[in-house]
Order: sequence, then structure tokens, then C-alpha cells
Amino acid sequence: MIGLIIAGLKLHQLVRYSTSKFVRVFCFLPLLLVGQVGPLNAEALFGGVDSLAPPEILPVDEAFRLTARRQGGQVRLVWQIAPGYYLYRHRLKVFSEQIELSELTLNPGIEKTDEYFGKVEVYYQLLEVSVFVAKQLQAFTLGVEYQGCADAGICYPPQQKILSL
Repeated sequence: MIGLIIAGLKLHQLVRYSTSKFVRVFCFLPLLLVGQVGPLNAEALFGGVDSLAPPEILPVDEAFRLTARRQGGQVRLVWQIAPGYYLYRHRLKVFSEQIELSELTLNPGIEKTDEYFGKVEVYYQLLEVSVFVAKQLQAFTLGVEYQGCADAGICYPPQQKILSL
């Protein structure tokens, strides 16, 4: 009998006369699937497969590319920071057991409220640090500690590099 009723009514009449939300959804579903009302697929509903995948996190040395250059009594450290990544100012240290170093000179950072550290200064894209050395040695080593994160919410453990200059 239901088959006869369905056959005797057009689809929109069936939906109009039904009182069940389930029947309304069930009747429109075939229309959506065949494109009568609009396409229904996983990409349309969920923004594509890529939006469901976790973001790709770069290896730390790719996210924060460090170069060092010695110019007379000054050492210049430069971090090229990948888009979507940042370095913390308060987690940056430069040290040496062989020579005395001046205080660090840095380009201005950006204030950020961090869920773990509170208000902090961070660097996006580029961090340039200059440090003066007290003695002119032929060669020496410089230790550098730093920590950074991705905007995606992943933070790297503190890094330490020993640079021969």
C-alpha cells in the first residue's frame, strides 16, 4: 500500500505530507546524490581529504635554518624561519667557554600570548642576532640554544648547536 501511495504522489508531495523528519531526509537524499539539488560528496561536506589530515610538521633544521658569520669582533647569527613557525626570545641563549661575549643585539619581535609561557616575544620569518666577542681569537666555538614552535600547535624541544667560527 505504501508503494502505491509513493507511486501516486510526486516526491515533493510525499515530503510535504510526511510528518517524520527521517522521511524528509530519506526522500531528499537521492536527489542530493544524483545532483538534483546539489552535489553531495565527502569533499563538499568535509572540505576535502587534505583538511582532515594533520598538518605536515617540518624537521627542526628546516623550520629554523641557522647560519653564522664572523665579521671581525662580531658574530652574526641569522635564522630563516619557515612560514607558520616562530622562535621564542626567552629561549634564546648564546655562550662560549673560550671567549667573553657581549649582550645580544636582536631585531624586534612580536608579542604573543602563549598557553604555556603567557606573554612572550616571538620571531616569525627572520631572526637576526649580533654578539660582540671580547678577544680576537683565530678560531673559537659558540654555543647556541633556542626553541620554536609551529602555529599548528606543535613545539620542538630546546635545540643546542655548537658552531665553530
